[in-house]
Amino acid sequence: MFWDIFNELCIKNNEKPTIAAKAMNISSATVTKWKNGAIPGGSTIIKLADYFGVSTDYLLTGKDSTSENNALSDNENKLLYLFKELNNEGQQKLIDYCDDLVTSNKYSCDNKALRLYDDEYITEVVARGDSKKKVKIKKSDIEKDLANYTPPDEL
Repeated sequence: MFWDIFNELCIKNNEKPTIAAKAMNISSATVTKWKNGAIPGGSTIIKLADYFGVSTDYLLTGKDSTSENNALSDNENKLLYLFKELNNEGQQKLIDYCDDLVTSNKYSCDNKALRLYDDEYITEVVARGDSKKKVKIKKSDIEKDLANYTPPDEL
């Protein structure tokens, strides 16, 4: 599988595999090993990913799982941009407003959980269809519980 992905990237770059490898100070013997099923080590994978402009996940699996799972939508990018343009007070007002929208359950997505943090509380809102549950926990209570926590004896 690695060889197929590597070879495909070389074709897209109009390079032969040995030429691309040579540009990264990788021997043609190593390329032959890859063609025969060997998989490069971590530092070489990183070097290849940088060279081709892909993720290490893509080189190993053919899928870029990081970008699929973490890619932001256009609206999320816009919101993040606007948030960064605000001063601290404006950012806090936006957070409070978003909290109100979500906890009203009128605008929240189904089956979502939201955890909000401030200086004193951790608030978790879980919305499921038309119902919602909001739990507010004092951080100091959690800290006290953790300070008094004794782990169970190992099995």
